[in-house]
Amino acid sequence: MTRPPTPIQKLAVAIGIVLQGSIWGARAIEQPAPPAPMLSILSTNATVNVSGDALATQQRTNDRSADALTKGTEQNPCGQAGVLRVSEGEAKAAVDYFPPGPATMTVTLNVFARAVGGQTTDCSGCTQPCGTSVVRRTTAKTASAAEAQIKVAFDASLEGAAYALHIGGQQHLIHNSFTFEVFDGDTSVVQGNSLNAPDVAVDATPARPLRIVLRLTEDAEEQGGCCEESFPASVTADIRLTPTARSAVARDQKEHVIGGTPTDEFPEVGALLYQGRSHCTATLIARRTILTAAHCLDLYPSQELLFLLSPSVSDVATAQPDKLWQVVDRAYPSSFNREAKVDDIGVAYLRDRVLTIDPATLYDGLPPLPAYYQDTPPTFVGYGYGEADGSLSGQGRKRYAPIPVIQTAPKWFTNGIPATSDGTVSIVNTCDGDSGGPAFMFRNNSRERQLIGVVSRGDPGCRIYGINTRIDSYRDWINQHKR
Repeated sequence: MTRPPTPIQKLAVAIGIVLQGSIWGARAIEQPAPPAPMLSILSTNATVNVSGDALATQQRTNDRSADALTKGTEQNPCGQAGVLRVSEGEAKAAVDYFPPGPATMTVTLNVFARAVGGQTTDCSGCTQPCGTSVVRRTTAKTASAAEAQIKVAFDASLEGAAYALHIGGQQHLIHNSFTFEVFDGDTSVVQGNSLNAPDVAVDATPARPLRIVLRLTEDAEEQGGCCEESFPASVTADIRLTPTARSAVARDQKEHVIGGTPTDEFPEVGALLYQGRSHCTATLIARRTILTAAHCLDLYPSQELLFLLSPSVSDVATAQPDKLWQVVDRAYPSSFNREAKVDDIGVAYLRDRVLTIDPATLYDGLPPLPAYYQDTPPTFVGYGYGEADGSLSGQGRKRYAPIPVIQTAPKWFTNGIPATSDGTVSIVNTCDGDSGGPAFMFRNNSRERQLIGVVSRGDPGCRIYGINTRIDSYRDWINQHKR
């Protein structure tokens, strides 16, 4: 006869079942997916305008849709004896979006502009048939615009994660009237006028959300007579962020020339070392003065800084006295703000004079900066990373690269080239260790070069843009602090 199990035996069997179910027989517990970037609408705007010689002016604005329709007040003094055509203007604009949420959003923009010109024909004496006539034509003008601004926010856990930003969809345009622009903080990093543009590489920065601006416009004008203009346009933009396999490069208050060419030239450009290690880049601008970024100087004691004029930082151990100089003092504008990198320019003073190398020539402001680099991009020189792959690859080797300018402001200019999402394109940009380094322009296709900018900051992954302090905006300050 089988005895019933004791309470202890029952407990042992129960424990065994629990163990088998929770360890040996269980599936691996899936880790929760990291939070996706969140897309939300910052603002939408629809605006229409109608005006004309005989049209009452109408201007209407609304956050989602606006429309206006008006007819002219033309009158023919001779009635049926003359010809009458009444002007007319019509404009519509609308914005819609769905759904705001993780990693994706669809935005639709629709605009319509129609203009009918008017005409009156006055007859002499108002007799029929009309003899001597005076033709008067009246103009109609219409304009419509639809705009949406989208915010892309990143969770703190996504710091430095790499994404491909895709702005695709469908567009039906008669004119080239659609534009989009991507902002990193207040800095414009990408602009385009087609949904077929390449994906843009983005690195997550929780403290600085991205802002995407989509804008569609259309206008019509008819000066009277026989015809009318009628222009509809629509865009359905699918916005999507997809994680990429490329790792981001963390920045430590410095900048980075990725994709640059190693060089032994640019002898006036040297490495600024802190405690004997690669730190920033600087340029000799006077016998005892080097120019760099203020954030390379403000937190670092002068006695722990060295200036090395050599193609590689690894040469520091064997550098001759005419290649290595001790920094003894520094200066930068009192208005410098480390967090915002405002007025990020400074000079450091060397203990001894440099007599074997000629200092760099500062840009004198002519020709104006945009015209200067219109046909030829500036050449950047620095000792930063050689690859944007999360490693220290190439750091400490002097490199140079021509990089186009994409935006200019009174005190800075932005360089950069958008990268595609698959990581196969060659990224050329400044990166960690290039901070304080020069941007040169060559005069009249010659070897004569002028220093036009100093590398200041950029996007966290060195894949989109870099921001540089303009020399011409600080030329007086620099000249006052040369030694």
